[in-house]
Amino acid sequence: MRISIALATCNGAAYLEGQIKSILNGSRKPDEWVVVDDASTDGSLELARSLLNAAGAPGVSVMANPRNIGASASFVNAVARTTGDVILFCDQDDLWHPDKLKRIEEAFAADGSLVLVYHDGEIIDASGMHVGRTIWGTRKHALLAKGCDRDPLEVAANPDTKGCTMAIQGSFARELFARTPGGFHHYWGHDHWAALFGWGSGHVRALPEHLIEHRLHGRNTSGGTRFDPLAPAHWKQRMRTARAQAPDHFVQRYAMAIATADRSPGFDARLRAALQQHLIFAQRRMALRAAGPAKRCRSAFGLWRDGYYRDHANGLWTLLRDLAG
Repeated sequence: MRISIALATCNGAAYLEGQIKSILNGSRKPDEWVVVDDASTDGSLELARSLLNAAGAPGVSVMANPRNIGASASFVNAVARTTGDVILFCDQDDLWHPDKLKRIEEAFAADGSLVLVYHDGEIIDASGMHVGRTIWGTRKHALLAKGCDRDPLEVAANPDTKGCTMAIQGSFARELFARTPGGFHHYWGHDHWAALFGWGSGHVRALPEHLIEHRLHGRNTSGGTRFDPLAPAHWKQRMRTARAQAPDHFVQRYAMAIATADRSPGFDARLRAALQQHLIFAQRRMALRAAGPAKRCRSAFGLWRDGYYRDHANGLWTLLRDLAG
């Protein structure tokens, strides 16, 4: 079994050496490294190349995007260049446990039908100190420990599986991203998209071990904390995200997933139905936000009564956002 590392970098020199060395020092070494740099200005690509070449790492391929295109698009570029049987998405600022690759290889070897394996991890701060939380513990709705037994409605709302904890069957990932619509990353992260279709295959396994130390340092592409309604910084981030999204953002999100699922032989019928249900929720939300105050309140109450805000969104925050139009 050949294991590929898909590493995306962008001005990550501060932590990149620690990340790469933690993988090089593992009990099971990668067979291939594909590094895609997203227009760094701090020498990240040169540092990665130097470290890997000095270590004699096999199968090293490095490329630089001509302009900054974002983390998800960079990871898609990396996946397309891999050749391994299993691909691991690699962030530039974490630390991997020595047995991470070994445990993942064992999982795939034990079940030839597996498409996706993911695991938990401990959270550290910028200095590398443990903060007393785990990745799974920061997710609001996702019952990640249940693996393939998760509720399809929960998975369809948000797979909530961080790329740094995932390993995906190589041929599956390359084929999926090759037929994924352009611009998908405006609606889905590369990791959530891969996870969604992993669950759609019906062959997913969760490993409860903490196999990485996930670093949060204030400049991460994705966060690792739950929304706290008492934290002003969280409200500011939510408002920035809301303003950046088009009114039909979630309609397009689920319509795109359904269209791709319909072109995916064997896609799980329950998960497809769950995506359809979320598309209906998204259409109802878009309609209510365009309505007058009275109708908007009635429509929002209907979504509240149906459990949408409680079970599949951020509760009161999402309700207030919709009521504000």
